[in-house]
Amino acid sequence: MLIRQPQMTAISDAQIEIFEDVLVAHLCEAFPEHVKQLGEVGCRSAIRHGIARAGSYGIVTGQGVAKYIKLMFAFGRDFDCDPNYAWAARELNDVSSADPEIRADRVMEAALKFLYQTEQ
Repeated sequence: MLIRQPQMTAISDAQIEIFEDVLVAHLCEAFPEHVKQLGEVGCRSAIRHGIARAGSYGIVTGQGVAKYIKLMFAFGRDFDCDPNYAWAARELNDVSSADPEIRADRVMEAALKFLYQTEQ
């Protein structure tokens, strides 16, 4: 499923809700305390924010958007602008790869590397 910001209005509410349902279920497993604190409405609002932010980087597939949202839950709503996570902005804005989905993979790899280094 491709999700582009201009197409958000064209996608039926049912399709958006299914996408959100899948993400909410995954986020409940991966970030239970965070989801509990946000509540379902807040979690869905965060997901929609993540869809829009990912779209601003050209990340529009369900898989790419899900990666972005997982990073958002792990590092904060605006992790892509946070100077503490400069690696995120660097990877998301790296135009050496014309494919935004590759940038989504690279930012995920950078996040894992960052976590590994901070555990050392």
